[in-house]
Amino acid sequence: MDKKNSCDNRNPGPSQSVGRYRRILVHSPLCNLSSQLRLWLIVTAGLASDLLTKKWAVSHLMPAGPEARIPEVVIIPDYFRFVLAFNDGAVGGIFGGQTIFLVLISILALIFLFGLFIASRPGHWSCHIALGLMIGGALGNIYDRLFNGGKVVDFIDVNLHVRFFDPWPTFNVADMLLCVGVGLLMIHMFRQGNVSKDAAGKGTVQSKK
Repeated sequence: MDKKNSCDNRNPGPSQSVGRYRRILVHSPLCNLSSQLRLWLIVTAGLASDLLTKKWAVSHLMPAGPEARIPEVVIIPDYFRFVLAFNDGAVGGIFGGQTIFLVLISILALIFLFGLFIASRPGHWSCHIALGLMIGGALGNIYDRLFNGGKVVDFIDVNLHVRFFDPWPTFNVADMLLCVGVGLLMIHMFRQGNVSKDAAGKGTVQSKK
């Protein structure tokens, strides 16, 4: 009997599994209003800023005629300017013309990012900010691929005159959101790793006592 009971404990029934998942959801940001607001406000603000700046770029930097020179807005001569470009690929033009493939990859990335949000904790605000920036950036480029003939609008042109980075590919606000989001997420993961190590160290010391 005892052996049977121990096996029953190792293999919880459906009701125990449901209870475990319910406890996980209770501590998930999905059930936390402030976490949800934090994420979706950043997503909305990021997506809006990307779409509005792209609309400005197309309306102000689009050539007026078939033989007209593409206008530009120079911010810092030889270093920083706004000039219109269309990219039907990923970074640097790779996978050019593969719109369906790029959209599918972006959708998978969005699912992964939302999974990270669910797996986080309500107090992980830096993680939520990072995820909001990345989701907003991904949605901005997906919108272009779906409603702009598969071409993403780029208009920010930076040239730092540094070897291997000259010239830097033209980019947009969505790309900036993705890069900043990735950086913040890496910082968050590094900090969480240090916190876990400190907690494990304290637990080892207390157990020895």
